[in-house]
Amino acid sequence: MQWMRREDLAMLLTALAIVIGTWLVLEISDMLAEGMEHDLDRWIVMALRRTPGSAEPIGPRWLQVAARDITALGSRAVLTLATAAVAICLSLIRRHRESLLLVGASLAGLFVMQALKALVARPRPFPMPGIIDDPTSSFPSGHAMLSAVVYLTLGSILSSLVPSRRLRSYTFGVALAVTFLVGISRVYLGVHYPSDVFAGWTLGLSWGMACSILTHRLAESGQMQP
Repeated sequence: MQWMRREDLAMLLTALAIVIGTWLVLEISDMLAEGMEHDLDRWIVMALRRTPGSAEPIGPRWLQVAARDITALGSRAVLTLATAAVAICLSLIRRHRESLLLVGASLAGLFVMQALKALVARPRPFPMPGIIDDPTSSFPSGHAMLSAVVYLTLGSILSSLVPSRRLRSYTFGVALAVTFLVGISRVYLGVHYPSDVFAGWTLGLSWGMACSILTHRLAESGQMQP
């Protein structure tokens, strides 16, 4: 291993994580498609309800409102607006490849997410008024997956444009924090099982890491210069 640069080793480890993450998603999808359920999934969701069988989550009113606001950060409307705004900004400063990468990663992630939902067709735990207004299935969590795809891709693009390691770490830290909070809010509100969110995180993080590898490889080769 001495002849390997640390950057190359990090890339290999990242690639390994992508393979493992994708495998986990496929295994969970196959399990749910066969009608198997985890008792732990249901127990966690029910433990967060105010009363047995109720859709209302535990905690004060302000926490429920905050969870609804946070979960909106992973909605298709917000992510579409964020993607469009940043893609246009990147195009205006002549970062066309970064703009195409962001849009392409987002659209591809949306396609994979919809395909998995159609394949598994898992019912949601609770139909929360104001939260679930569409008939999509529960697995995987689209909010968790797409927030990871979009925010981590944004983080990788921004980190390639700044020279400071501290700023790069901060950028990825914010992306991961938002993705984590969106996923937690989905379980708290009772619109997803924990395994739905875990699968969304796993596939979304794998997608985001793949985009990070591509972004920095292109930056190193000079193909992402204005």
